[in-house]
Amino acid sequence: MLRPRPHARHRRVTRRAVQFLVDRGADDITCICLLAAPEGIERLHDLLADLQVPCSLVVAAVDERLNEQGYIVPGLGDAGDRLYGLAQ
Repeated sequence: MLRPRPHARHRRVTRRAVQFLVDRGADDITCICLLAAPEGIERLHDLLADLQVPCSLVVAAVDERLNEQGYIVPGLGDAGDRLYGLAQ
């Protein structure tokens, strides 16, 4: 499973995706993320702690923190929006 960013809403989606895999018999799961913040990693760990299946997180880079809006600092500046032409 590949998730682009562990933003607050993405953590919930990741939790549901992992649960989907567990419900279908997965017995070892690896989540891959390009960029994360310490708060997001900790929260994802807490969300997945109750699973009875090993779940690993591989992160390419860990940025400094999340800001008040929950965006990674310094981050990529809405890279997904730019990628899909949604940036204003």
